[in-house]
Amino acid sequence: MFIFFKKYLNNLKSIQAVVIAIILINIGINLIQPILIKNLIDMYSSGSLQIILVILFCIALTLLLTLELITGIIRDYFINKIRYTLQVRLRNDIYKHSLNTLSKDSSGKVISLIYNDVDAVVGLMNIAVISLITDSITLILTMVILFYLNWKLAVISLVFFPIYYTLYRTSKRKIYNLNMDYKTKLEDLTEMLQIGTRQKWLAMRFNRQIYSNLLFHKEQKKVIEISKPLLLQQSILSGLSNFLTGILPVTFIIIGGYLLVAEQLTLGTLIAFCTYIVKMLQPISRLTQLNVHIQSALSSARRIFTFLQKKDNWQGTKQFKSFRDRITFQNVDFSYDNSNLVLSDLSFDIQKNQMVSFVGESGSGKTTILRLLSGEHQALRGSVFYDQRDIYTWSKKSFFNKVSIVKQEEEIVPGTIFQNIAFGYKTATIDQVIHVAKIVGLHDFILQLPKQYDTFIYPDKIDLSVGQKQRLAIARAIIRETEILIFDEITSALDAETEQYIIKLINSLKGKYTIINVAHKLQNVINSDKVFVMDKGKIMEVGTHSELLQKGSLYKNIYFKQQNALTEASSHYLKVK
Repeated sequence: MFIFFKKYLNNLKSIQAVVIAIILINIGINLIQPILIKNLIDMYSSGSLQIILVILFCIALTLLLTLELITGIIRDYFINKIRYTLQVRLRNDIYKHSLNTLSKDSSGKVISLIYNDVDAVVGLMNIAVISLITDSITLILTMVILFYLNWKLAVISLVFFPIYYTLYRTSKRKIYNLNMDYKTKLEDLTEMLQIGTRQKWLAMRFNRQIYSNLLFHKEQKKVIEISKPLLLQQSILSGLSNFLTGILPVTFIIIGGYLLVAEQLTLGTLIAFCTYIVKMLQPISRLTQLNVHIQSALSSARRIFTFLQKKDNWQGTKQFKSFRDRITFQNVDFSYDNSNLVLSDLSFDIQKNQMVSFVGESGSGKTTILRLLSGEHQALRGSVFYDQRDIYTWSKKSFFNKVSIVKQEEEIVPGTIFQNIAFGYKTATIDQVIHVAKIVGLHDFILQLPKQYDTFIYPDKIDLSVGQKQRLAIARAIIRETEILIFDEITSALDAETEQYIIKLINSLKGKYTIINVAHKLQNVINSDKVFVMDKGKIMEVGTHSELLQKGSLYKNIYFKQQNALTEASSHYLKVK
């Protein structure tokens, strides 16, 4: 896992070398100061101190402190540069991986990885540099100096290290596991926050703000509950560490005072020794508590590593230059949970430039077929072929250059209307955009806007109706070199007039594209070359609209049921009027 993350520090070796060099200089400056003070005090005690030496000492100390300040600023600048670069590279990779793979991970998990986990891993960079490098070297050099000053006191100081190590070992696994649980719950909370923000108008329309708040607070309470044992463990470790570091200098002042009275060491040596002990306290404390940060960062690193290691099933390289023949479903089984089949042994063909429709009751498997046709999901058994080749053997990029999907709730991209229509066609000209806008009936509306095609639109602050959004989505689909159009119940949320306009628009594209349509209302599939009637994951009937009315039973029943419902609704409207 560490080798995996090492690649994110490529091209930063020179900066890392500068940082390490500055750290070594800082350590040297920091450790030489007590020796100067020792010599000054010992010369004063022996009566050999001269005023010139005091002046030189003050100058030397001032220069050392100034140098320490300057090198510290340079060190922090380069460390932050490394951290920022690592942060950007990790976030970019996670985001690109979530876009480029058929990931089933929730958006909440991806957001949590990008912000919470990346920050934890990048934070370890700073901790690792300061604690693992600076503090470790400082401790080793300080111990050497302590033995040089007084080996007896130095031996006593070694007694404390096994105690610190025991604290580290006992807390390591527990803190790591608690951090993993905490971050999983935090991920759920992020998902709930995202859903709640997206559905704020739904809550407001139904006066259910309190209910939405309760759902959020319920998830938040779970995060708080799981954080309590983690905080307790961290507090115990921190408290014990601080207690031990507090006892350490007191112990040496008592023992050192006894040796001073016994004339076994000088006052300068005692002060220098205690100064070095105090200098050791912060590194020891940081190294002990470093375990808390390391386990938190390791759990985040593990989550990022696991996410980025997920293989993309779509690894094909064959260029899908044009659609020549047919789409084939061959004995396809599919399940969302690998147990309950949504589609069972499904087989059918769609010829080039045919317009086919899938109809059936809700839950019959219509939309699932479209997800398999677009490669969004992979068949449990069987295969989906385009021109006699498995869908996943085609290059993903070239495949989506020829296949366009328009969904029931199409997304608006933050940008101008021009950018939204040309979203999948980077080299589109204004004439091409205007041409497709005229085809879908948006041009006149756009001309009425203040900035026309340069009007900026936002996903959450938008003046387009549902019908206009669908027209924009169709324009976005057909402006490219698309040969296959897939429509997923795009008229289900439209009023009758707009619905008929969209149906006429789709019918006008017949013969120019291979059109695959999922529809709920059977009156919208009348012009289809082939209609597949679905029920419980199987194709029950196949034919044209007229053929199915003559020989079909399931299709005929659904059709007349819908017609009767429409007639009753019209009669009721006329009576009320």
